[in-house]
Amino acid sequence: MLSALICRADVVLYDEPQLTGYQWASEKKSPSNSTVIIETCSYNNACSGVASIEGTNITIGSKFSISFGNGWIYPNEFTAFVFHINVKGLNGGRINVHVYSGVNSDIEVGTKAMVQGNTYGFVGGQYGVWQTVTIPISAFSFPDGTYVNRFTFDPVLASPGFFIDAITLIGNGVIHYPNPYPP
Repeated sequence: MLSALICRADVVLYDEPQLTGYQWASEKKSPSNSTVIIETCSYNNACSGVASIEGTNITIGSKFSISFGNGWIYPNEFTAFVFHINVKGLNGGRINVHVYSGVNSDIEVGTKAMVQGNTYGFVGGQYGVWQTVTIPISAFSFPDGTYVNRFTFDPVLASPGFFIDAITLIGNGVIHYPNPYPP
């Protein structure tokens, strides 16, 4: 009888453009503004390594997502969702983080986390420096039995932009790749 070895630890969702396996970064630009740029592999300013996610000329409706490909997580295996942000200008101080589930990653689950002002380690009005944002998993208020397969960053205010890097789930978890998907 074969048994699988499962290593549980922090799970890095984005740190360098590792575009294979579990992490896929994708963007959705606002249809009302063609000057919006969201680059999921920017070499302009990284917190860790050489690449980050960069947003420029952000308008309401511009978003980017990190998904697990064909995998998913149980959020209760983790304690926090952490990312690093460097805001490009004064109006870049509010981003909502939404969480999705479902075969097509189209069912929003839990409560969105609003990163603004002085929440989760983010200092509003501070720009040009890297800040660490730590959102406790409990802030998302996931119902029992919830599984997650996509995190979406939704800048709420029009802004000059941001850099985001080193997106990590902290805890003792693993990305599951079940068959059938999900259980």
